[in-house]
Amino acid sequence: MNPTTIALLKEYEVLMLDKRELEDKLEGIKLDLLPIIPREHPIETEGGIFTVESRTKWVYTPATAQAEKNLKLRKKEEEQTGVATGEDGPAFLVYREKKS
Repeated sequence: MNPTTIALLKEYEVLMLDKRELEDKLEGIKLDLLPIIPREHPIETEGGIFTVESRTKWVYTPATAQAEKNLKLRKKEEEQTGVATGEDGPAFLVYREKKS
């Protein structure tokens, strides 16, 4: 492997590890801020606006839930029997940290 590739891999690795650390830190701060920021009053800073939002969680009728379950089973069956066809998507890079 050439030195440029090795350098790019190392840089990517360092950035991924930094990203994970930052994501953990952000999650902690987010949990601290959630109870402080009122839903109805966004807080504006120099760089942006903080708001507290929520998403609707839909609860379906038993008939619809069963239909969804049946569809999932049917899809799985078609995958296993070869009726369904799989297509490769675009390539993407994956980095997994070695376990200590």
